[in-house]
Amino acid sequence: ALAGQHDARAGLASWETWWSLNEDQLLGASPSAGQAQSRVEPFLTGRGRQTSAADASAPPRDRIATALRDLMARETDSELCDSICVALGRVTEPQQSAVTQKTLRAALHHEALSVRTAATLGLGALGARDALPLLSALMADTSSGRQAVGGGSVPWQVRSYAALALGLVGDELAAPFLEDIALHAPAADRELRVSAVVSLGLLEGADDSRGGLLAVLNDDRQDVVLRCHAAWALARRGDASALPGLHSLLVARGTDAHLRRSLVLALGQLGQVNQASIVESLTQIVLKDS
Repeated sequence: ALAGQHDARAGLASWETWWSLNEDQLLGASPSAGQAQSRVEPFLTGRGRQTSAADASAPPRDRIATALRDLMARETDSELCDSICVALGRVTEPQQSAVTQKTLRAALHHEALSVRTAATLGLGALGARDALPLLSALMADTSSGRQAVGGGSVPWQVRSYAALALGLVGDELAAPFLEDIALHAPAADRELRVSAVVSLGLLEGADDSRGGLLAVLNDDRQDVVLRCHAAWALARRGDASALPGLHSLLVARGTDAHLRRSLVLALGQLGQVNQASIVESLTQIVLKDS
């Protein structure tokens, strides 16, 4: 879990976090034939989980979730509570979502910050649409969000994880709230804004999320780290309609070097070998830098 002073943290904008969110795409992981590809981290959400021979003897998931909730009610070790919160989000079946949400909401009051962030992430991993209002309130640090964490401002870590959790829920209703944070939150809240951008990239098929990402990417007043994440988030969506804008920004004079690297990755993810102008631009970059 994220911890420490605001000035010293690596935060959600760090390389390690970026890699954990994108390694499946960069390493070329692909679904089996006939299986739709999910852009949401399956390890975290548990959705699309494949059945193996070992699963035949495993307890039913509803029994596992019940045991985890019972354990959470009496457990005092914060590290174990962290794991329980995320596991509950992954293993709970839809018919048990309400009771698991009650457990996770209670964990938002836990004295350990790591448990509160894990509970927030668990709410997203559940994929429950009725968790959207709470997650939005936590992200925006509203009065109801503050009440949910027991009073006082919502910690920046919880706010950032709430933004990520909204993306994990995957409902396009979250797009306007995420876009507002990405574009208008204070510059000092970089981790929060990056989380919002990453989540916009997880909302497949939501036109609002595409528009928000393009607004961030094309605004040269925005933090370059934010724009870099916006470029890759567009690629994660698999939206080929973003190609012209990504390419134009790559070849434009004065584009930041860090942003150009993200644009190259995005074009490599979305582009096709028969798109001559894109292939030519990428080839020229390779030749120039070799």
